[in-house]
Amino acid sequence: MEVEGGEIVKFLQDTLDALFNIMMETSEKDTYDTLVFDALVFIITLIGDIKFQHFNPVLETYISKHFSATLAYMKLTKVLNYYVGHAEEPTLSERLYAALKALKYLFRFIVQSRVLSFRFPGNSEDPDAFFNSIRMLFLSFNTLMDRPLDEGVKIKGAILKYLPSIINDIQTVFDPVELSVLLAKFIESIPDLQFVRQKLGCMCKIVESDLFTQPDCRDVLLPLVNDQLSGQLDDHSSKPDYEACIQLLSTVLDTLDRKDVGPTRVHIQLIMERLLRRVNRTVISMDRSSPLIGHYLACMTAILKQMDDMHYTHYISTFKTRQDIIDFLMETFIMFKDLMGNVFPADWMVMNLVQMQVFLRAINQYSNVLNKLFLDQAHFELQLWNNYFHLTVAFLTHKTLQLESFSQEKRNKILNKYGDMRKTMGFRIRDMWYNIGPHKMKFIPSMVGPILEVTLVPEPELRKDTIPIFFDMMQCEHNFSAARTFEMFENELITKLDQEVEGGRGDEQYKVLLEKILLEHCRRHRYLSQSGEELALLLSSLLENLLAYRTITLDESPEHRMSCTVNVL
Repeated sequence: MEVEGGEIVKFLQDTLDALFNIMMETSEKDTYDTLVFDALVFIITLIGDIKFQHFNPVLETYISKHFSATLAYMKLTKVLNYYVGHAEEPTLSERLYAALKALKYLFRFIVQSRVLSFRFPGNSEDPDAFFNSIRMLFLSFNTLMDRPLDEGVKIKGAILKYLPSIINDIQTVFDPVELSVLLAKFIESIPDLQFVRQKLGCMCKIVESDLFTQPDCRDVLLPLVNDQLSGQLDDHSSKPDYEACIQLLSTVLDTLDRKDVGPTRVHIQLIMERLLRRVNRTVISMDRSSPLIGHYLACMTAILKQMDDMHYTHYISTFKTRQDIIDFLMETFIMFKDLMGNVFPADWMVMNLVQMQVFLRAINQYSNVLNKLFLDQAHFELQLWNNYFHLTVAFLTHKTLQLESFSQEKRNKILNKYGDMRKTMGFRIRDMWYNIGPHKMKFIPSMVGPILEVTLVPEPELRKDTIPIFFDMMQCEHNFSAARTFEMFENELITKLDQEVEGGRGDEQYKVLLEKILLEHCRRHRYLSQSGEELALLLSSLLENLLAYRTITLDESPEHRMSCTVNVL
């Protein structure tokens, strides 16, 4: 081009009018089509230059208000198809690369021309010619992408980068579902180990387009996304691109979480079936210092958050054997316990609370699975239940949920939005403990300490509901031991109580409540009325001395400290 860029953009409308007049005046022939096409690409590229970017609105206005070439779409697509089909020719390769960089605005002209041809009919063109030209273009792209890697690397990269930019425009004049099929075939035409990052980036832009907001199009595109992510995050994948994968997955989940995208239930199920376990395992295997672990945890949380009760039930039904379910639950319980509040910074309160809320619902769902499949004598799994109880206790006692540590205003905000999750989990622990019936003895004395931690949480309702578990443990050991005692329980409780109070937990209200509840239960029991009452009073006395000792350690007077030490001993 001989004319300077500044002169062209100054007279942009006149220049474009002249170009399309040449094209339309020779509409029966294709003598100048290639020259006009190249000139148009040059102008679009020029306006894309940082120096002339402020002329962008002028180009947009021209396309929407002044452009009038009704048959331009046939000529422009024909030249573009020719360029893509002959990409191996050195003379055309650079021209094609320039055309791909200008693809977005080329298609704005093509689509606007097509719209105008609807508005002003009368030409003799075959009505299917336009659709066939688009199909042919995608077919040419597919053939090009499938060629050996060393051929046209630059062109292939440009196609992946710029093709998604035409989607929103082209779907206004082309069937969106068929367009989704064409895009899916295009992605599938790329050999597996080639252009992985660019391919995932291209898919991310496809998901960001208007196509993915339409359920029928998602039916076509989501299986493709799942296949690509599943292949990347597979246990045997050699070098997965974790960053590009999580970018794509989070974009999909963000779209599905919107309220204006129609029904999403089936699509959440597809993601759950194909990707939940893989995301879980990626999180488990990922180094805690990785900058991506927070993103993967956020995506795992988003999947669980969007699953409803039926999704959970269906997911468990997809496992082929009981052992597969055990493996999944064990993996999940250990992972939840490890991740709670340990990935996001402590001051990210909302993110941590959302994570805990989603985990709470998942744990409740998995509790139902334990009750249904692993409670009877033949199928009781001690290690699985053990992991479950330790997870639930770790959840309930987690620092994120200890409302007493927050200001009253913050506490009220949390209660209004999330409720007191400790109470919900505490009541679940209580119910699950009573459900295990004859298996309780397998958890004494190992569960005495964890249950003590639960009862020490300074929430009155929670304490009232969980302290009776101690009496149940006493009763259980008394019934099963040959000597009819609860010695193991007693020794463990005294030891753990000493450690917990020394660590700063426990208070006067707890002492009073523990004594009151234990005495009430023991006095009603035929065989534990005497021994149980003795233990209740012993614990109360011990607590009194331990609390006094804890307070007095701050006292200057060595006589006071010595007196308390003697009392405790």
